[in-house]
Order: sequence, then structure tokens, then C-alpha cells
Amino acid sequence: MNRMNALRGHLTFANVMSVVAVFIALGGASYAAINLPKNSVGTEQLKGKSVGTKQLKPQAVKSNKVKDRSLLAVDFRNGQLPSGAIGPVGPPGADSQPGATGPQGAIGVPGPEGVTGPQGVTGPTGSQGAQGGKGDKGDQGDVGPTGPVGPTEGTATLFAETRQGIVESDDFETTLAGRLFVTKPVSLMRYECFNGTTYRAWLEVDDVPVPGSLIASLPNAISQYGLTFSGVTADALAPGLHTAAAVYKCDTAGGASGLISRASGVSAVVLGG
Repeated sequence: MNRMNALRGHLTFANVMSVVAVFIALGGASYAAINLPKNSVGTEQLKGKSVGTKQLKPQAVKSNKVKDRSLLAVDFRNGQLPSGAIGPVGPPGADSQPGATGPQGAIGVPGPEGVTGPQGVTGPTGSQGAQGGKGDKGDQGDVGPTGPVGPTEGTATLFAETRQGIVESDDFETTLAGRLFVTKPVSLMRYECFNGTTYRAWLEVDDVPVPGSLIASLPNAISQYGLTFSGVTADALAPGLHTAAAVYKCDTAGGASGLISRASGVSAVVLGG
């Protein structure tokens, strides 16, 4: 009673109004804090991201406030979670089946040429091959030495009668002395003897008949094609210019006409002295 009396002695109007003003200033928040029932503030009453580290007292969150196995390794600072001991090696797994063969790769660049190995043993001789075709004709060889003069074959008496005319003549030149093998072709020849039915022709060199060159019994007025007069002179001739002529004569006395001749030159080979 003494205290109450003492307090009443100090209360004044001003003291009472100041206390009332303090309560009004604190407002509804203080009132709510004082009058909120227990466990009445939950997740629905909190604004998103309104509670942070600053709103929590130190050591406010402890193990018993955290749900078991709700934290992850990333929630801890590096080095806070120690590594466990290495466990035993597990048994080897079963062998797998070989995979499918892959496609063949591209051919690589050829490597450098290797060193030549030793020569092998010579094999057996093979069978003879087929004969090849005939080769080209070779160049003409050098003229051999002149052989001895052979016996005279035939004589000028074969042409006892003189020629009646010349069919065709050609000049040629030799560089060596000796008997000559002379050939003179005549492309076309035709004679008509007035008093007979046949005629003959032969070869002369320098107006001398050549033995072996006689072509006899040529039909009268019949064209002869591709005639060749050839023979060997009875005597050796000196080197120089010579004349070879195809001549004719009717088998019976009388004139002749109708000569047609086309010559193809003359060839001569020196046979020896």
C-alpha cells in the first residue's frame, strides 16, 4: 500500500498522456506481436523471399531443424564434406559380344620403295614360243668378188639373119668391165608380117645379139603383153655407156607393119671379165 500510495503521488496528467502516446506510436504491430497466438504464423503468412540470413539469429538453424537427407552436397562449402574411404574393387563384368565390322577405310599413301631383295633361284627353261612373223627385208649386202668366167652358152649364130626393125631401145652405163646380165621388159608388142604368120624378137646390146634372149614364133598381128627379154652377153664389155634394144624379124621375107610398143627401161648387172 505504501508503494501504490507513493506511485499515485507521482502520477500527473502529463505522465499519463505520454505513456498513452507511446502505445499509439507502437501501433498495431506491437499489438499484434503481443496478441498473436502460438504457431499462428506459417508458410502462407510469409511473403516470398522475406526471410533471409539477416532475419535468422546465429545458431538458429540446427540439426534438429533440418529434415533428414534434405540437403545436397552443393549446399555445403568446399572441403566441408570429407571423402569416404575407397571401397573394394568390384568383380569384372561379363565380356561383351564383338561389334559389327566397320567399313573399310581409305587406302593410305604408298610407303617408300623397299630395298631390293636377293635374286632368287633361276627357274627351269620354259617351252619354246610360237614362231614370230617374217621380218622386214634387210638392206642389200655388198657386191661380192667377181667369179671366174663360165663357158659360153649359145652363140650369135642363133640370129644369123639380121633384124628387121627395133621395137624399143634404152641406154645404160656401167662402171666395171665384164660380161653383162641384161633384162629389158616390153609392156606391149604387136606385129603383122605381110608374107607370113609368125615372127621372132630378141635382145641386142650395142647391136650384138644377146644369147638366150630369143622369143620365137610370135603370132602374126596378135598383141603381146608383158614380154621380158633377158640374157648374158657373149663377150665382156668395157665400162661406159651402152644401148640395149628389143628387135624383131618376120619368119618369112617381106615387110611388116602395125608395131605398138611400150617399154619399161633396162637393167644390167656386171658378172665379170
